[in-house]
Amino acid sequence: LMMYQSPLKPDRVVTTLAELARKIFNPRNFKGFVSPHEFLQACSVATKKKFFTTQKDPAAFMAWLLTRLHTFLKDKKTGKSILNRCFEGEVVVRTSLLNDDSAPTLEKKEATMFLTLEPPPEPLFKDQRDFIPRCQLFVMLEKFNGETMHTTVKGEVKRYSLRRLPPYLIMVFKRFKKNNFAWEKNPTIVEFPVKNLDLKDYLAQEVADERFNPETRYDLVSSICHSGKPEAGSYKCFVHHSPSQQWQEIQDLRVTPVLPQVVALAESYIQMYQRVDVQADGSFSEVDWEAALEHVEEQPVVDDVAPEDLAEAGII
Repeated sequence: LMMYQSPLKPDRVVTTLAELARKIFNPRNFKGFVSPHEFLQACSVATKKKFFTTQKDPAAFMAWLLTRLHTFLKDKKTGKSILNRCFEGEVVVRTSLLNDDSAPTLEKKEATMFLTLEPPPEPLFKDQRDFIPRCQLFVMLEKFNGETMHTTVKGEVKRYSLRRLPPYLIMVFKRFKKNNFAWEKNPTIVEFPVKNLDLKDYLAQEVADERFNPETRYDLVSSICHSGKPEAGSYKCFVHHSPSQQWQEIQDLRVTPVLPQVVALAESYIQMYQRVDVQADGSFSEVDWEAALEHVEEQPVVDDVAPEDLAEAGII
C-alpha cells in the first residue's frame, strides 16, 4: 500500500486506504493526527452503506476488505497478491461418513485467510453470581490436532489440521450466535499467550518437518475486543507498538498506553499474530513448497519382526 500506484481505472477503496497508510507513516506529516473519513466514505459507497455509520461486525468488514483488496491488487498472470503472501495459510480437511468405516476418507487442502475458533458454551449452572467462564486458547486449538471429530448436519465427520502457516495469522472467536429471537454473546474469557504461541503440535504429520514450516512461533500484535451486550456493545482495539515495545488501547479517538496484562483480560474477538521470523521492515522468508515436496524422503519400510525374536527380547 505504501508503494501503490493507481492504475488507469483505480478502485476508490484501495486508493484511499493507500493514502491513509502513507499519511500515518509519513515522518514529515504536518498534522499530528490522520482522519480516515475518506476511506470510510469509499467503503460506504462500495458496500451501498452497509459499513457506514451503523456499528457492524468487524469480522464481516475484515473479510469484505481482504476480498476487495485481493481482487484489485492481484497479479493477472498468477492470480496472487500481497495478501496471499501475508495472510493466506492452508488447512487439511479430512472428511469421512459417520458410522461407516468402509467409506473412504476424503482429504482436501483449503486455503484460508483466518482461523475460526469456537469458545466453549457458557455453563448453565454457576457457582457465583459474578462468575466469568474462562478457557485456554490451546483447548480451542485442539480443533486442528487432526483427531478431534466435528460432525456436520449431513452426517459427515471432519478432522482439521494445519498445513502451511502464514507470516501473519488471524484468529476469529465465534462469540455471537443468533437464536430464534435475538443475538446471544458468549462471554468466555480466552486465556492466550502474548509471546511465543507455538503451533507446531497442530501441523499435519506430512508437513511437520522444518523444511515446510521452519518457524511455528507467533507473537500477538493486535487484538479487537467487544464489551457489553451483543447488539449494543462497543469495540476497542489493542495494538502493539514494536519500536517502543508498548501496548496501546484504541477506542474511537482515544489512544492510551496499557499493560500486557490488560490485553489478556479483555473479551478478545479477533486476534492477529506475527510470526517471530518477520523482520522489523516487514520482510520474511518464504518456503519453496514445490522444491520441498520433491525432496521429501520416503519413509523406511519396517519389516515384521519374527515371533522368536520377540520372545528372545522378552516382549512376548
